[in-house]
Amino acid sequence: MVDVPLVPLSFIAGPAVLANACAIMQNGASIRYNLAVQQLRELRTRAQETTLPSLYEDPRQAAQLSETRVLVLLRQLELLLTAAWLFGLTSVMAVVSSMLAERQSELAAPSTFVTIGVGGVGLALLLRASLGFRSECICARQLVRLRSRADLKDASVTPPQR
Repeated sequence: MVDVPLVPLSFIAGPAVLANACAIMQNGASIRYNLAVQQLRELRTRAQETTLPSLYEDPRQAAQLSETRVLVLLRQLELLLTAAWLFGLTSVMAVVSSMLAERQSELAAPSTFVTIGVGGVGLALLLRASLGFRSECICARQLVRLRSRADLKDASVTPPQR
């Protein structure tokens, strides 16, 4: 590993780049999470106010979808946070592993395998989080469909104002 100087650098930089990718995904997920929580609060408030017309064809289903969306986003944020932590740990372990390899320590090979294993777990969590966002998108799409059907019914009854 020491003979080619780019190998230790790649070994260290790879997890650092993946940790950065997790942080970017966390940022987007945090924004969506905050918006989903706000939407859930509004749906619950509107459910208690009987004088306001419902924005959704089935307000109960909309509230359930919104709550599911919040829980899915929270799970994805937890996965991304854990993956970012593991990638950070992998970067530090890669530095230690490179130093052990430079000193030709007998711990270099096991250290490398453990580092790769920890990075692999982080990568699996990142993949799981990425796939989990599909569930959140499905909830959001179903909410849009519930809303658009209600809006279409309202539009057919009330002429558009100019």
